[in-house]
Amino acid sequence: MKNILIAVAVVLIGAIPSLSFAIGSGATFSGCGAGDSSKLFGAFAHLSKVVSSGFGEFLQCIDDAYLVEHGGRTAHKIARGFANSHITRVRCTDLSQANAEAPVKISGEMLKIDRDFMRSNDELRIASVIAHELAHNQGFSHKRNDSGSTYYGNTVPEQIESCVWKGKPNSWPGPGSPTVIPANIVGMGIDGTNNNVFAWYRDGTVTAGTTDKLHSRRTPYKYKLPGGKQPTDIVGMAIDGSNGMNFAWYRDGTVSAGSSDNLSSKRLPYKYRLPAGYSPDDIVGMGLDDDNNNVFAWYRDGKVSAGTTDNLGSRRAPYPYTLPAGKTAGDIVGMAVDGDNNNVFAWFSDGTVSAGTTENMLIRRPPYQYEAGR
Repeated sequence: MKNILIAVAVVLIGAIPSLSFAIGSGATFSGCGAGDSSKLFGAFAHLSKVVSSGFGEFLQCIDDAYLVEHGGRTAHKIARGFANSHITRVRCTDLSQANAEAPVKISGEMLKIDRDFMRSNDELRIASVIAHELAHNQGFSHKRNDSGSTYYGNTVPEQIESCVWKGKPNSWPGPGSPTVIPANIVGMGIDGTNNNVFAWYRDGTVTAGTTDKLHSRRTPYKYKLPGGKQPTDIVGMAIDGSNGMNFAWYRDGTVSAGSSDNLSSKRLPYKYRLPAGYSPDDIVGMGLDDDNNNVFAWYRDGKVSAGTTDNLGSRRAPYPYTLPAGKTAGDIVGMAVDGDNNNVFAWFSDGTVSAGTTENMLIRRPPYQYEAGR
């Protein structure tokens, strides 16, 4: 049975007045026998229900889906765009390499559907394939994750197809988790050259995104540590955007530098010093201001120091910092400094993030929610 979906587009016919889609007028069938037409009408009825009485469930399914190649569109925009798609012609034909196909980014045109596919599947399955084509019509593709690739099932067309067919999205195949679990974060950093926010996790993966959508720019990928180190050995991380160095400080009193996926590729572990009376276990977060190369370390006792990568108190002895109401130092799961605007971000175990200065964590923005954002 053919199961390859070629870049596609649209769906729905003006001949069905009950449809909730923004349908084209005068839509027609061609090349379709009585049985084919009957199945198509049934499939369209399923799609009509999806965008009417079933829209809430459909929207929730898309919101739950882990998406790639989504173009930054929210679940609501994706679902609403799907509901507003239409076609003017449906042609039943023989397709050698696809279940269906249609022009990409062109609405109100022809949808071709394979006769063998229709005759071998029920109306719901047909509806799901048409839905896949609708996603293409809205400009979504799977060019970087085509059929047979690891993340094909996470492309927008495939997730829409799954939500219509199975009522649930395709799962994330890994690596890493499709959701952000704050307790699993071991370090954060902001690359000031592109404002990418990186988060490293206990499972050995790292993501890139924004302050509130941690996966939105790069899905989980593996990172390497120096020999003998584990993710749980990390007590703080920071990025120097001026040279692309990613620093990781460890519980054994050493620090290394490298890329986001190889934390010792640029400098092997070397010793660092803390202010008098402090140990690595006292660190709750770290950050680096790449405008002046100050390295900040925040401690459990409510103080922060400034120094260099190997001497954390050499430029400013520990001084007090203020947290948002209801937060404690122990709630911090990650810290980062954006050298472009000197915003200091703190991510907390309750799934919120705030922005401020080194000594006042909320003066610039009170806590707001963060998530994977896919």
